[in-house]
Amino acid sequence: MTRYLSLAEYFWLAEQVTGAKGGSSFSALGVPSPNPTPRSRRTGRYGQGVLPETDVARARRWVADRNDRMPEESQDQIRYELDVDPRSLTILECRPPWKPEYGPEWTRFPIARLRYTKARKEWSIYWRDRNLQFHVYDLFDPTPNIEAVLAEVDRDPTCIFWG
Repeated sequence: MTRYLSLAEYFWLAEQVTGAKGGSSFSALGVPSPNPTPRSRRTGRYGQGVLPETDVARARRWVADRNDRMPEESQDQIRYELDVDPRSLTILECRPPWKPEYGPEWTRFPIARLRYTKARKEWSIYWRDRNLQFHVYDLFDPTPNIEAVLAEVDRDPTCIFWG
């Protein structure tokens, strides 16, 4: 049976492996660093996180697996990240700077948003249009299983996420 790490265990392990305090360096683990967000954005309405920790960990693992599957010659040209908000996860495609005057920051482009409804304990998928607005992906019914949601994004039968 697979055991998933809680976020606290994940950061503790990162500190042990990398020797960095606060989990600031994840390169030794081979996973992209988590996106640090202010405490006010990480907590829900009453000070508790709305998203299930195990689902967030599964989504992070899915993104890490997607990065691992990428051909070696493409790894310096593209990577995938996950933004965690209080009620949603956003899958991002990141590209290196293409003009030196724009600075060293990679461009982050949203691919899909997975929104969690706490009352129904369900995940739903949203796709992004050309104006960076998100819309409900109505070909997939909301489900409590995040792995099914991630599989649908990965499968992409309409080519709306990955092109």
